[in-house]
Amino acid sequence: MSAFFERIDTSKPISNLMEEICAAYDIGKLQHFAPIEVGYEDCNVKITTDKGNFLAKIFAKFRTVEEITRIVEIMQKIIAAGIHHPKIYKTIKGDFAYKKDNISMVLMEFINGKTFYEMNRIPDEAEFREITEQAAKINAIAYKPSYLFDGWAVQNAPNLFEVVKDFMKPNDRTRVAKIIEDFKQIPMDKLPHAFVHGDFIPTNLIKGPDQIYILDFSVANWYPRLQEVALLVTHLTDKTKGSLAHRTQYVADVYSQFLPLEEIERKYLAPYVRADTISELLGALNEKHLKGNTSIENEHWIEFGLKGLYDD
Repeated sequence: MSAFFERIDTSKPISNLMEEICAAYDIGKLQHFAPIEVGYEDCNVKITTDKGNFLAKIFAKFRTVEEITRIVEIMQKIIAAGIHHPKIYKTIKGDFAYKKDNISMVLMEFINGKTFYEMNRIPDEAEFREITEQAAKINAIAYKPSYLFDGWAVQNAPNLFEVVKDFMKPNDRTRVAKIIEDFKQIPMDKLPHAFVHGDFIPTNLIKGPDQIYILDFSVANWYPRLQEVALLVTHLTDKTKGSLAHRTQYVADVYSQFLPLEEIERKYLAPYVRADTISELLGALNEKHLKGNTSIENEHWIEFGLKGLYDD
């Protein structure tokens, strides 16, 4: 069994597990399966049968029953709200989540397309507008899920900085410390809060044949709405199109066409964005130096974060 499948708790041959999944969902005879090795937690597998292609999201072995229930409920909520998310299938027993032995999972429609990470580019203007509209629609959903700790979230940057600062170059460390101090001055409790996807990054946006799909709501939370806007700036705008301040204003204006930002949000958006530019760096440094993660994807986020640190 490859290291990828060590994320899940099973001792049986993976091919046997895939056959069990096909039977549980009545999706035909298994022909082929292949892991999608992007991301840090769950085990996503493309399954091909004589009836078509499907995506199995097998939850990581560390996830609790409550956490899995939360994720499945969120999927149902966002699909019901019309968000562009792959369809989720029911088992032959009528359940959205399949559980047997130590395996828990959901089966989704496989989207024939590529993520922006795979395409190695950011969205163009029309694509960005479509994504931003989806973000605003997500934030408008009247739903407050139970809180889930996300170690990579910008709220945890101050604590994470203390953990990884000794692994940073002096100039980088000094710059990060200033950004975090400015971030601490934001009155979080006074900012409008909303249901937030919290991970609008190129790996979670797939360009399909008809629309852009929003993936992976695993870290969705009730956060300041600025969290979503900041991610749009730091991950989905072209650094060649102007300064960070210019791009921040652009995103705020586009987002406000769908869901107007309040005055206090515009006031604190800049330091929020600045803090978000370093959150990936801190998370990836923690993965590398404390958890031994030397994957290509993790190195990508370190490089991305260092570029963001000096993105003026």
